[in-house]
Amino acid sequence: MKKTMKKPENLSETTELMVSADYKERFQAEYMQLLIRYNGLKRMLDNWDAGKLKFTPTCSRSIYNYQVKAMKDYLDVLEVRADIENINLNDIQIQVSNHVDGLATNLLDTFDTFLQEKDVSIPCEDDEEENNRAAKIYGMEYYDLLERVKRVLKGN
Repeated sequence: MKKTMKKPENLSETTELMVSADYKERFQAEYMQLLIRYNGLKRMLDNWDAGKLKFTPTCSRSIYNYQVKAMKDYLDVLEVRADIENINLNDIQIQVSNHVDGLATNLLDTFDTFLQEKDVSIPCEDDEEENNRAAKIYGMEYYDLLERVKRVLKGN
């Protein structure tokens, strides 16, 4: 019986696939587990950057940065293998894309707040957008920068 993949919320939800006789399901579980751990570490680092950690990390930031990069590289390798071996990760990859989109938007919002604090505006090339400005970075300039940030976060 084929098990259906759903959005993994925690590691315990991957155990059934992890012990499957089907190596593709075990592969999916491995990917889900790594994704859960990666997202957790990224969330911790985001909270660290925002000054919202409720604890003092034991290791230096550079160690955590190295770990999150290694995890991202591992995810990338698994995605390449999945493509070669015809293993469906689409439902899971949507989560990564949504996470990147949200993170990119948060980064731009943080940048916009910084620009407001410094009273600096990025001018809009379009006069109508410039006249209707609602933020320090606005209009197509905002969306162009957002797409660039997404590409960086996705490693492209």
